[in-house]
Amino acid sequence: MEGQSLTIDGQIWTGRRGQMLPRGRLVVSGGEIVALGQVGEFPEEPTGTYLDCSDKWIIPGLIDTHSHLMFGERNRRYEDYVREDSDDMMLLRAVKNAQIHQAVGVTTLRDSGARNRIALSVREGIERGYISGPRILASGRPITITGGHFWWCNQEADGVEGVRSAVRTLSKEGVDFIKIMASGGGTEGTDPRRASFTNDEVQAIVEEAHARGLKCSAHCEATAAVERAVGAGVDTIEHAGFQQPDGARTYRPDLVEMMVARGLSYSPTIQTAYRGLEGFRDSQDPSPGDRTRIAAAHYKLRRKLENLGRMLAAGVTVVAGTDAIGQFGDYVIGLELFVYAGMNHEEALISATSTAAEVIGLGDVTGTLEIGRSADLVVLDDNPLSDIGALRSATVVFQQGRRVVVPPAIEDSLPESAAASHRSDVEGVLAVGHRL
Repeated sequence: MEGQSLTIDGQIWTGRRGQMLPRGRLVVSGGEIVALGQVGEFPEEPTGTYLDCSDKWIIPGLIDTHSHLMFGERNRRYEDYVREDSDDMMLLRAVKNAQIHQAVGVTTLRDSGARNRIALSVREGIERGYISGPRILASGRPITITGGHFWWCNQEADGVEGVRSAVRTLSKEGVDFIKIMASGGGTEGTDPRRASFTNDEVQAIVEEAHARGLKCSAHCEATAAVERAVGAGVDTIEHAGFQQPDGARTYRPDLVEMMVARGLSYSPTIQTAYRGLEGFRDSQDPSPGDRTRIAAAHYKLRRKLENLGRMLAAGVTVVAGTDAIGQFGDYVIGLELFVYAGMNHEEALISATSTAAEVIGLGDVTGTLEIGRSADLVVLDDNPLSDIGALRSATVVFQQGRRVVVPPAIEDSLPESAAASHRSDVEGVLAVGHRL
């Protein structure tokens, strides 16, 4: 479609608050939006390809600010992947996952940590036109302490000079941003309740990255990690588990106030907590071990929802990120949880489009339907401004003006998210924990 004219009529939401064109027309040429307005403002008949979507809704392409393309299979632990799969196999799976995400309307994503050059190779393959897929920003290998979370991605670094060298190496390789594993996580042998890097190390990473024009995001499960990342000026805080050494998840309003004052953003990746508890929904007589896991998952989800609501009220900039590990294409659940926590439906959409684009540094490229922006857009059967779940009704996706053609293998792998049973049911899932 690049180089050809494309005209689409429909009910257009631009990605900006309150900006809706009920009888809108959008014209694309060379992969960019070249005209936008009400149908009546265009005196001439459309030329080139014309799509009449006047009974449908047209929105900007969605953005996932936090994903891991090399994973994406349920019931596999991190260590199962890294011990059993070669880089070649991870690369093939990453391509498939990128295309699954694109098929449901995700036209831009940030890969927030992959082994060796896997994510960089997927990005380059898409840019060269070897494969189709969304626009990708890749952090490459996340920086972690020796033996830290994701150490098997092969970018361990210790000490101020060690972490500075790591940032320089990644910058030389062409990463789009720097990912810091500021606390432990799900990797064997790491502790999510405790910070990994020292204050000086985190500060050095941020300084070195910003000096090279690179943004930083930080995995922060521990409260101490949040504190160090916020103090250093990390651009985006991921997860913000607010975990204390004793395992308690204690909200810290002082840190949240600092985030707001410094203009830092927050990616809650909240659907992972939801899915973790939902997996026990059918457990009628759980074992003692499962009862312990259910209680922990229930506590995590409840606290994440409460903390997100408080952070929204405090004015934190929140962006959509799936942390897609066990299921790609399952994008909408996180936005439904945003609504449950206090956003309205349009605010949830904004977190997935214009705000997300600004946060990742692509606000002048995508995230809105405006003249001069990339023609990344999704056509929906239903109105997402009244029900964010309408994102499941995507019928057509365009990436830079090209209609996305979904290969049969990808179509067969899409989650059955259109079914009502796949909509989020927060109260029902929380009830799993209440049954104990």
